[in-house]
Amino acid sequence: MTTTPSRRSRFPTTQWAEIGRLQAMPVEQRRAALGEFLELYQPALRAYVRRFFVGVGEQDVEEMVQDFAIDRILDYDLIAKVSAERGRLRALLKVACKNYCMTQLRKAGSRPKAAGHGVDVIVSTADESFELSWAEVVMTEAASRVEQRFKSRDQYDRLCLLRIHILDPARGNASMITIAQLAREFGVTPTLMRSKLSKVKQIFVKTMREVVAEYAESSRGVDEELAALKRGLSQPG
Repeated sequence: MTTTPSRRSRFPTTQWAEIGRLQAMPVEQRRAALGEFLELYQPALRAYVRRFFVGVGEQDVEEMVQDFAIDRILDYDLIAKVSAERGRLRALLKVACKNYCMTQLRKAGSRPKAAGHGVDVIVSTADESFELSWAEVVMTEAASRVEQRFKSRDQYDRLCLLRIHILDPARGNASMITIAQLAREFGVTPTLMRSKLSKVKQIFVKTMREVVAEYAESSRGVDEELAALKRGLSQPG
């Protein structure tokens, strides 16, 4: 009997132990297991390709990333060839995708250029776009888990604080509702509402760590990844 996976289980656990488990699977089973994994990485890969290959149309970007997923990850079985010694899986995917797209564009006789920008600027901008997109994926997953927690406990004041004073600012949207206004709406003092906001922030940060820990290689790796995600979210969209 098959069961529908929970939202929590859909986030890919990409610890190297999990990669080893995938590598040990039969090919067809591994291909199926990679489906949801690719769904989460593709937006970041599209953002990277879009910025790296300036002048390539959006439809071509979509097709190249999709073809990369099929040709290199599924058919070529990139996952079966990676190892912990070669670095973060995310970085490997990015480089492999760039090389694949370069080959496809070369075959098609296309050589897009970035007017007025050197290669170093193009690479830097593409990297920033990739990291911003991935940071948003991780933040969205953490937010979903925290939202489920607050909803299950009927803590709608904390849910509002999460969305208005944590998620919106992180996405570059200035909050239009003050703590005092929320306090009046929920019939509490501003002091109590600020205390609740502090608690919500602690829960959200803890949940972000839990999400990152599902694919980071070590506790040190979690700290490094959280710092990288913070830098990614601070980049202009």
